[in-house]
Amino acid sequence: MEKKICIFCSSSKYIDELYGNAADILTEIMVKNNFELVWGGADIGLMGDLARSMQKHGGIARGVLPKSLLKINLEYRDADELIITRDMSMRKNVMNDMSDAFICMPGGFGTLEEILEIITLKQLGYIDKPVVFYNINNYYDLFMKFIEQMIDDKFIKSAGKELYYVSDNPKEIIEYIKNYSGSTHLDKW
Repeated sequence: MEKKICIFCSSSKYIDELYGNAADILTEIMVKNNFELVWGGADIGLMGDLARSMQKHGGIARGVLPKSLLKINLEYRDADELIITRDMSMRKNVMNDMSDAFICMPGGFGTLEEILEIITLKQLGYIDKPVVFYNINNYYDLFMKFIEQMIDDKFIKSAGKELYYVSDNPKEIIEYIKNYSGSTHLDKW
């Protein structure tokens, strides 16, 4: 049985093509390692690039889309599976339940909200799955500095950095996910 990686990323169609190229490299490695894609189900921006790239390499792309986005025709109609949910909250629950790992590619508010919820669930012990920031073009460097500031100011324990992995190398990301053996005890957080 193939494992599923949920990828959160941008729906913007105005971003540099280097992000789509990075998605292509990642999906090729995912397919070679028998991973399926779970993503937000949209056909635009990096989200659409990701799904098309996954299928181009012979992989499976499973989308999860809230029904409100059907009204504006954002769905990726060629998805191997497209699950329609009642709302965004249900969408995130379905994506979480069906995924074995999470990768956060560059994105905006929605992308950050999704990955931060996953990290919070992991911190609280509700899930224990690998979480990775794919730091393409140093996109998440400032965000990681902000996390350091939160640690310095005692809003987060330093062990909080163990909840996720950061890399700009897709091979390293997939190896991290394949070799993930679980979090340490909850009391560290």
